[in-house]
Parts: sequence; structure tokens; C-alpha cells
Amino acid sequence: MRRIVCTKCPAPIPKPSPSPPVTSTVILSQALEDLGLLHRGETRLILGITVVEDLITVSLLSVLQETAVSGHLALPEVALALGLVGLFIGGTLLIGSRTVPVLVDRLAALRRPELLLLGVLGLALGLAYVSSALGVSIASGAFFAGVLVAESKSQAAAKELIAPFKQVFGAIFFVSMRALMDLRLLPAYALEIAAFLGVAISVKFVATYLAARQQRVEPREARLAAINLSASGGELSLVVAKGGEDVGAVGAFVLPFVGALTIVTTFLSPYLVRWAWRAADRDPAVPPAPTPSPEP
Repeated sequence: MRRIVCTKCPAPIPKPSPSPPVTSTVILSQALEDLGLLHRGETRLILGITVVEDLITVSLLSVLQETAVSGHLALPEVALALGLVGLFIGGTLLIGSRTVPVLVDRLAALRRPELLLLGVLGLALGLAYVSSALGVSIASGAFFAGVLVAESKSQAAAKELIAPFKQVFGAIFFVSMRALMDLRLLPAYALEIAAFLGVAISVKFVATYLAARQQRVEPREARLAAINLSASGGELSLVVAKGGEDVGAVGAFVLPFVGALTIVTTFLSPYLVRWAWRAADRDPAVPPAPTPSPEP
């Protein structure tokens, strides 16, 4: 029997592989890459939203910590914190985007992987130190270091070299978070965790879909973005919870509470991504968005 191959049908989506528990952007991008969907046209909106979410989170973290330290919501302190955050972000993106990608490419051109690795690590640690000196969250410096490296032509090589460190430090981060959590408090808040998780997923789905449609995004793409983002979560929520606990702004139950939510959403996210894309590709009414052509 001859095997009939449909050349216009979407490629079957494989089963998701375990994603690294990092930020929502990394979780989603890793899931999309594992499923062969990272270069589909619809992913631009999804990943764009997660990047904006991470930017807002790392920016507001400094403001929240400053407010918690002062003990009250004072406009001068908030304005100063916002000004420092804006100065750091603006200076990093304005100056760094013109220098860091060029330096990364020159290090990669030397064909000495150890030099490229040291350069990327030095950039991450350096920006983390600068952000800490300015009173901005350390996570902000590391985040923007990754943003600058991603602008270089050698970002694939840098990503491959830094991957082992990501796994090691990711494991250390979650081990340390677990050591700081009092999991004995979780059974007392099991119903609250389940209720909050259901509300968070529902609200994020509805808010994302309505916002996308309000911006005249096609229904299929808006629905994909809403489902993909409804269970997205990462370690930044743990960073915020730990920062609040350090300054006494939240109770002891918040960190294990947020940790439980992060674990559940990290587990659900790859499967929701797979289900959403399979359901969308089975819909014959709306063709998928064109895949952007790779840059030369």
C-alpha cells in the first residue's frame, strides 16, 4: 500500500519533555522548542508577553522592597526606586545594546570557548553587582545580561556554554528555597492553594484573551496565547516572596504557598502548551500564522 503524505497538514506535536523550572519565559520557550513550535509565527506574541511580564516583575521587586523597608508607601521613596530602576534599565539597554553584543561576537570569533564563557559569566555577575549597588534587585542585573547576550550573533554558542551553569544554579536555587520553606504549613492551606490556582489560571486566561482581542489579534492566536500563558510561572515569584519575607512584609506561609503554586504551574505548562497547539492545528477554519523566515 502506498503511504499518502499530506504536505499541507501541520506536523504532529511530540510529547513534551520536562522543562527546566526557571522563569515563565524559559519554561515556555523550552516547551515550544521541545515541541518544534519555537519558530511558528504565533509564538512571537506568547514570548513577547512573557518577556514583558518578567521586566515588570524585576522592576517592581525593587519598588516593593524599598516600600517594605520604609514601612509605608511614601511617594518620594517610590519615585526614587522607580527612577533608579528606570536609570538602570535605560542605561543597560542604551549603552549595553551597542557594546555587549559586539564584544560577545568578538570573543566568539576567537574560537576560545572558555573566553566566551568567562565573558558571559562576567557580564552576568557584573550587572548583578551594579544592580545591587543601585538598590535594584540582583535578578534584574542577571536578567538584562541575558537580554544583551541574546542580541549578539553568537547567542546560540553562548547559550550552549552557559546551559550547564543554568542547570547547576537552578538546582541550587530550588534546594535553597526548599530549605527555607516550612512545608508543614501547606496542609493547612491546601484548599486555599487549589482555589488560588484555579482563580489565577482563569483570570490570566480571560485577561490575556481579551487584551489580545482588544489589540485586534486574530481569535486563534489570542486563544493560543491565553492558554499558553494561563499556567505560566517561574522562580521570580519565589524571589518576590522571599524578598517580602526577608523584610517582614509577609508571613511565613507565603513562601511555601508560592512555592507550591510554582511547582504545579511548572508541571502543567508544557502539557497545556501541547494541548493548545494540537487543538488549534485541528481547527480547519483558521490557517496557522506563517513561520517567520530565519535571518541570514
